[in-house]
Amino acid sequence: MYKHIVDAEQVVNNKYIGNVDLSDVKGDLEFTSELGLVSIEGSICAAGKISIAIGTCINAGRSINAGESINAGESINAGESINAGGSIKAGESINAGWFLKAGESINAGGSINAGAGILAGLSVVCKGALTFRYRLFAGTATWKEKLEKDDDLVQCGVHESGEIVYGRLVVTGIPESKANAMATIRMADGTILTGEVVESEEGE
Repeated sequence: MYKHIVDAEQVVNNKYIGNVDLSDVKGDLEFTSELGLVSIEGSICAAGKISIAIGTCINAGRSINAGESINAGESINAGESINAGGSIKAGESINAGWFLKAGESINAGGSINAGAGILAGLSVVCKGALTFRYRLFAGTATWKEKLEKDDDLVQCGVHESGEIVYGRLVVTGIPESKANAMATIRMADGTILTGEVVESEEGE
C-alpha cells in the first residue's frame, strides 16, 4: 500500500507545507518523530492508517479520518471530528471539537475530550479526564456475537461530563501529582492546545 511520510522538510514554523494533499492520502500516512507541533489548516484523511511518532503533536483545523487505525505518541487534536475504522490511541490527550468515533477501542495516556459524543466498537480508556457534551457508547462491536470482558469498559481518571448510555464505567482517580486541571483552548488561527492548569510559585 502507498505510504506518504511527513518529515521535517515539509514542516516550517509548525505548519505543514508539503505538496501532498493530506486530506486525500490513498494509503498510509506517517509523521516522523520530533517535529514538534504540526498544524494542518484543513482535514487529514488517509485510506489506511495514520501513525504519528513521539515528539510530534498534530493539530488539524477540521477532521482527522483514517480507514484503519490512528496511533500517536503524543496528542491528537482536531477542530471537528476524529474518526478511525480501527482503534485510536494517543500517548497523551485526544481532543475533538465535535465527535470521536472508532470501530475498535479508544485509548489515551492523558485526557479525552469531545465537543459532542463518543462512539467506540470496543473500550474507551484514558488516565486523565473524560469529557464530552452529549452521549457515549462503548462496546457496540456489531461484528461480535458476544462481548468479551472489558470490551464495553469506559475507564478514566475522572468523568467530568456527558452521559454514558452504553458501557461500564470505572473511575480510577488521578494521582495527586497529576491532579492539575486540564484546559483546552482554540487559538486565533484555529490551533487547539491542551495542557495542565498550574499556579506559578511566589516570586516567579
